[in-house]
Amino acid sequence: MVEQIVITIVDMVKKLRWQLLFAVLFGLVCSGVGVGYTHLSTDKEYSYTAKTELLFLEGKNSKQSFKENLEKQGLNILGVVSTYKDMIVSDGVLSGVAAEYYGNESASSIQKIRNKTTIANVEGSMVLTIKTSANSSKDASVLAQLLVKSFKDKVNDLTGMKNIQVNSKYKIYKYNTKKQSAILMIGLFFGGMALWVMIALAIIIYKENYEG
Repeated sequence: MVEQIVITIVDMVKKLRWQLLFAVLFGLVCSGVGVGYTHLSTDKEYSYTAKTELLFLEGKNSKQSFKENLEKQGLNILGVVSTYKDMIVSDGVLSGVAAEYYGNESASSIQKIRNKTTIANVEGSMVLTIKTSANSSKDASVLAQLLVKSFKDKVNDLTGMKNIQVNSKYKIYKYNTKKQSAILMIGLFFGGMALWVMIALAIIIYKENYEG
C-alpha cells in the first residue's frame, strides 16, 4: 500500500518535471499580490474594531416590545429591522458621520465610512450588531458613537420614534494585521501551487488519454 503510494508520487513528479518550478513561482506571485494588497489597505500593524449592539424597543420604560408594537400596526418585524439595517449605511446617515469624522460630506468620505462599517442581524431578532474598524481603538470607538447617534437622529426625524437603545457599548477588538498577512501569504502560496499543479496534471492526463 505504502509502496504503491510512493510509486504514484514519483511517477507524478516525473510527469510534472519543470511544472513544479512553475507552480512554486505561481505560488510566490499569488502570495506577493495578496500581501501587497493587504499592506495597501492597512497602514498600521494593528487594526481595531468597535462592536455595538442596538436593541429596538417601544420605549425606554415600556414593557411592550418593539415587535409587539409593530404587530399591532400590521407591520412585519423582519422587514422593519431589515430597513433599519440598510438605513445605517445609507448616505443620509453616513453623511452626518463623515462630516464629524472627516470634516466633510463628500462621496469619497461617505464611502470610506461605509467600507469601515459592517452590519449584522440575527434572523428574527430585534438586535442589530454594528462593527466599525479603524487604525486605533479611539477612532473605532468614536466612529461607532457617531454612527449610532446619526442613525438614531435620522430615525427620530423620519418617524418621531425614540425606540432604539444601545444594548452593548463599543467593545473594542484588536487584530494583528501582520499576523493576518503572514497567514494570508502562506495560504496563497500553497493555494497557488496546488492550483498550478492540478491544472498541469489535468493537461498531462488529457494528452496521455486523448492525444496519445
